[in-house]
Amino acid sequence: LKKVKYVIVDEIHSLAENKRGVHLSLTLENLQNNCSDNITRIGLSATIAPLEEIAKFLVGNTRDCKIADVRFDKNYDLKVLCPVGDLIGSPYFEIHHNLYSLIDKLIQEHRTTLIFTNTRSATERVIHHLKEKFPQSYTENIGAHHGSLSKTLRHSIENRMRNGELKVCVSSTSLELGLDIGYIDLVICLGSPKSIARLSQRAGRSGHKLHETVKARLIVLDRDDLVECAVMLKLAVERKIDKINIPKNCLDVLAQQIYGIIISERMHIKDLHSLVKRSFCYSDLSYGDFMRVIDYLSGKYISLEERNVYAKIWYDEETGMVGKRGKLSRVIYMTNIGTIPDESTIQIKVGDEVVGAIDESFLERLKRGDVFVLGGQRYEF
Repeated sequence: LKKVKYVIVDEIHSLAENKRGVHLSLTLENLQNNCSDNITRIGLSATIAPLEEIAKFLVGNTRDCKIADVRFDKNYDLKVLCPVGDLIGSPYFEIHHNLYSLIDKLIQEHRTTLIFTNTRSATERVIHHLKEKFPQSYTENIGAHHGSLSKTLRHSIENRMRNGELKVCVSSTSLELGLDIGYIDLVICLGSPKSIARLSQRAGRSGHKLHETVKARLIVLDRDDLVECAVMLKLAVERKIDKINIPKNCLDVLAQQIYGIIISERMHIKDLHSLVKRSFCYSDLSYGDFMRVIDYLSGKYISLEERNVYAKIWYDEETGMVGKRGKLSRVIYMTNIGTIPDESTIQIKVGDEVVGAIDESFLERLKRGDVFVLGGQRYEF
């Protein structure tokens, strides 16, 4: 990677607001430290604010950058819909029946529809109920797209959407970003997307061409969602986007990154500190906090050994040099890298074909002969 010249961070808004972005920020500084030339960093996003702060997040503290604000104001056709006249007094079965009748009506009025739910289980429920209630309308022309499905199945859904073979696709969050799935007439959001940026991102999957109208419908099932979605819709139409809060001084990510940097080369403590401070996420990190992380990694707190937490690096206070400790340091680092928590999932196979995965806790409740839904299809355990 020493000859890297460009780094493009696509959909930068989805990284900047969480610890994945903090991890990326330090990784970019470490990459720059190992490259012979200055790297040009390019960040892309369709829905982001504030631009100046995100620019600093991308390039770090000591560099200037150019901001190209090329927002193209498209026409919006957004509405909040409610399946019943009285959300508080209507019984559940009536709301449930009217909800799917409304969804079916909207789908039939358009050529292709993309439905967003907020969870994977809700995605499966929507497809299952549409197939149950309207068997003549939904057979092979409906599909699911979410992270628990195998890559092969997800690619198949994307290709079928592009080829116009699917009338409707139901997704949790996996189709929010810029995957090419062809032209979408209508986006339906079931429940609140929880942020204006996310609403704009989801709605923007429809009318995805210049001069086309973005068309989306938010369907609400309780009064809290109704209030939230109404406010969100007003702000989206006014082109206001919620501001991102970038996490600062995350010591857990810092400990992991220092360990990763030291595995590659010995460094002087001051060089290491200045490398860390070049990241926007650590621009105001105190030297005291930095040294406490070094003390932790070098095993200064002996009491931690009782909990099987051992020294990962050595620090020589006289020379100021820092280096790795132990032959397995690279293995330990590579098997624990990242900020996304590990999930215990079980692979689902039909014959030799992998169709997806389910949570371990879900598998524990299954008995032989039980039927479950995955990707809109039924499988027997």
